[in-house]
Amino acid sequence: MSLAQPPRRRLRRSGGYTLLEVIVVVILMSGMSLLLSEALRTTQQTDGFLAASARAAEKGQTTIYSITGLISESRHLYENDATGIAYLEACDLGHLPVAPGARLPVIDEGSELHADAIDTPYAGNMLLFVREVNASTCVADRRRGTERWIDTYRMVAVYPNIVARGLSLGSKQSRDLVIWRSVAYPSYRQILEIGDKKERESVVKDLRDRYGFTYAWDPSEDVEEAFYELRGNGSVSRHPQGRPSIEEDDLLSDGGLLVYGGARLAETSDDSATRRAVLAARTVDDWHPHGFEVKVSGTSGSRKVWLHTVVEAAAPDGRRTAVQAHTTMAHVRDF
Repeated sequence: MSLAQPPRRRLRRSGGYTLLEVIVVVILMSGMSLLLSEALRTTQQTDGFLAASARAAEKGQTTIYSITGLISESRHLYENDATGIAYLEACDLGHLPVAPGARLPVIDEGSELHADAIDTPYAGNMLLFVREVNASTCVADRRRGTERWIDTYRMVAVYPNIVARGLSLGSKQSRDLVIWRSVAYPSYRQILEIGDKKERESVVKDLRDRYGFTYAWDPSEDVEEAFYELRGNGSVSRHPQGRPSIEEDDLLSDGGLLVYGGARLAETSDDSATRRAVLAARTVDDWHPHGFEVKVSGTSGSRKVWLHTVVEAAAPDGRRTAVQAHTTMAHVRDF
């Protein structure tokens, strides 16, 4: 009697897989791969969005606190009137021009700080103010060692600028925020108050030769009556310059603060709680602050400056952006 098993029984015990079993396993493996891939993609998108949110928050906070610090040390704020516009036009902002539609705020002399009423445009989206820098110590009489301290000032402008650089897919330009600083100007009035002619000439020569000042400034005058030439012989021009050009200090101006750090000012949108204007109300000309709002109230002895910024940053894939809003207040005292 043969002990060999029939061929069919040997096949059943061989431990192989049927085609159907292989197909089922492949389908299950494919489904698990798709689920894993989707989970990984979702995680990457979430991580990218969180990174964008962190960058928008960091850039917004750094920017608004830098501006607040400058405003708190200012000596005069210009507003959207004939004087303020004339000073703004005299500032050499051509390197980084002001974005179309940007405007200075109108100072509300009321003591309460509140959002604009409809069709009452006090809020703006740029600033122009004066900061007092370190006084210039000048030699008045070398023989006796007499010195004079002359107050010195510079203009500071904070404004939006359009940059031809897209932040996310489909965008070709971004709105940046610029801090511009002028060269410094010594006080014209303090120079004239030096009664001794020889001492005044020595001070003027020191201002020119040691500090490089070529013009003195009278803060109490309109821009066309405010700047006087300091001459090499120690004299001061009798007549103002007329139509001055307030030059930029290239070494101190910060330039754009956001775009080259991966962020930008967010466009205003009434459909978004974060992007919506907070200080400005809708006006007849349908003006929008687009990410930077300024409101000023109070008398010259104690003004309040309310700042609201909305900063947007893109995720690494460029498809999504995160928006963060920041609001703060500064107190200033004018001349």
